[in-house]
Amino acid sequence: LNTIMEHGPSDRLVIMLKNLSSSLKYSINTDKVCVSIKEELEFFEYYRKIIGYSYPSVKINIFADEGIENYKILRLCIQPLAENSLLHGLKSKKYNGSIDIYIKDDGENIRLEIIDDGEGIENPDRLMKKLHEDLFEESGGSEIGLKNVILRFTIFFQDKFSFNIKSEK
Repeated sequence: LNTIMEHGPSDRLVIMLKNLSSSLKYSINTDKVCVSIKEELEFFEYYRKIIGYSYPSVKINIFADEGIENYKILRLCIQPLAENSLLHGLKSKKYNGSIDIYIKDDGENIRLEIIDDGEGIENPDRLMKKLHEDLFEESGGSEIGLKNVILRFTIFFQDKFSFNIKSEK
């Protein structure tokens, strides 16, 4: 916002503030644990527009199967995963790259895949082990967004949920 404000009031500033306001409203609304995929993607669109100002070289693509917009998903689950991909996956490329988000109906489950074209993770198995070992511990760290999403899915869906990290380093 400071960068935009330095150039004086503008339509860009107004649009960014509207996106930020809408994003904040969605984030603090605790009425529903689950929302439709359509609602989650509408929220994510605000986030994607905000990110576009800070990281103009990052392209975020969303591919959702037809007919799944009314399926329920945990609220605030796509944004932290995409943000993790942005901040960690694309960091080594100086935030130049793309993030593809796939939401698929595989017949029995909804499958959410976040794929970036970053450098990759050195040891994804070690990261998965650390995430699962530390899942119920209160701690900060760089995996806080991932841990939060995994924990909420684990609590809500129990054994009907799986999470995996793959890397092509």
